[in-house]
Amino acid sequence: MLVIDFADGIRKLFGLNLKTSRARLTEAQDNMLIAPSAKEPAEWIAQQATPAASIP
Repeated sequence: MLVIDFADGIRKLFGLNLKTSRARLTEAQDNMLIAPSAKEPAEWIAQQATPAASIP
C-alpha cells in the first residue's frame, strides 16, 4: 500500500539522518580532543584534515 511505503520511506530517511548526525558529532568530539595538542592554529587545522582513525 502507498501509505505503508511512504511510512517506511520516512522511517528510513529518519534513520539515515540520525546516523549522519551521530557521525558528525563523533567527528566534532574527536576534533575537540586533539585541539589541545596543537600549538598553532594551522597545526589544529591540519589535524582536523586527518582521518579520525588515526586518533589514538
